[in-house]
This record gives sequence, structure tokens and C-alpha cells, in this order.
Amino acid sequence: MASTPVLLIDPALGCSMIEAADAPAFGALLLQAAQGVGAVDEVFAFRLVDGAQPETMALCSEVAEADARVRLYTRRFHRFDPASCARQAVPAGSGFARTVRAGEIEQLDYRNLCFERPRFASKLCFGWRQPGQWLAVNFYRQRADDRCETSPLGALANIALTAMARRAGPSGSLVVRLERKLMRVFPQLTRREREVCARTLAGATSQSIAAELGIAAATVLTYRQRAYERLEISQASALLDRLVD
Repeated sequence: MASTPVLLIDPALGCSMIEAADAPAFGALLLQAAQGVGAVDEVFAFRLVDGAQPETMALCSEVAEADARVRLYTRRFHRFDPASCARQAVPAGSGFARTVRAGEIEQLDYRNLCFERPRFASKLCFGWRQPGQWLAVNFYRQRADDRCETSPLGALANIALTAMARRAGPSGSLVVRLERKLMRVFPQLTRREREVCARTLAGATSQSIAAELGIAAATVLTYRQRAYERLEISQASALLDRLVD
């Protein structure tokens, strides 16, 4: 009797992805590996902490304007993602897999800007729910192929989710922890002021903060200055000193 093929992922690839979890190369490694097992044109992985916007953990694409699409998704469209229903139905300590086709998306702007314009026919979503947060990996495909097996990409997603969980740690990312502490210690700050200050304390530049939050670099400086004025300080080191007192 013939044996059933068992899907294996190169252990060396898995080690490389886990080691690169904190590096910019993580997204490129994930896309390269995905293209080795299926027709994938873009990968996008994120963490979603309860009550917050998704935080990008990996992005790599062969399609133009990927950064702009991710900003739109994290700021607005994640609420309309059909995969969000699958996420919400899963208890902590469990995972899910979901194929989302462009025609399923009812929100017109979301479908147009994130699927029709880049010509994505579908995406394969894999996720894991931890207490207080979600980890998710998405594989976008321009070619619709119902014969495409999801199991190879699912095995790859497991490696990616492991790497992301290691990066996130039990309490979430440094930025998330800083935002939470800023909320507790300085409740007078607005949400945007907390987001900017947390990323500043984590070492991000004004340009990278602007790209992540989808605002102008000058606006980042404005939010930072307003926060400092509220707290009567003039620099990040003073904010850190007050935060750790």
C-alpha cells in the first residue's frame, strides 16, 4: 500500500526565519519560502492586540504600493476583513485558516484598493489567538487557483507564527508595552500622542513612525511636541525617566 506523502519544510529555512524574526529580512524570507510552495505574490503578517490597530510584523511584495495598502488595512480595513469573523470565533490557544476571495469583500473601498487595484484574486489567512492578542499571516495571490493546496502554506505559516510569537513575547511587543504604561502613568495623553511617544522611546525615527501610523513626519513631530508640553518636559530621556520612576 502506498504511503501518504508527508509535507516537510526545510529545517534550515525554519531556523533562518526564526532567527530573522526581528530583522527586515523576515518578510523577504517568508515570501521567498511561500513562492517555493505556491503561487504567492505578497506576504503580510501582523499582530493584533485587543482594542488596538494591527501592528505590522512582516511585509514583502512583488506588487507596487504594498506599504500604502498595509497602512489602509491597519488603519481602516481590518474591521471589514472576512477573516476577522474567523479570528473572533476561535478561543485563546487555538488557530484558524481561511481563504478570502476578492468577491467576498462587501466594503467597496477595501475590495477596490486592496484587491482589485493590485489584481489580487484571493488571500490565504492563517492565525493563532493568544490571550489578549492575535498573530496572523496572509499570503496574497493574483492568480485564482482552487487546486492550490493550502497545506504547504499552512506548514510555512506555522513556522512564521512561531517566529512572530518569539518576537512578541508573552507581554506583546516593546511598543505595545510602552503604550500601555503611558496610558496608565499619563492618562492625559491622547491616543496618537501615546503612539508617537511609545515608538520614540523604542528608538524609531520620525520617518518610520510616520510610515507605520500613516501620517506625515511633520505630524509626528507635532504630536510629540504636544505630548512633551502636556508633561512639561523637553526630550525623550526626561519622559523615560518619569516613566520608570
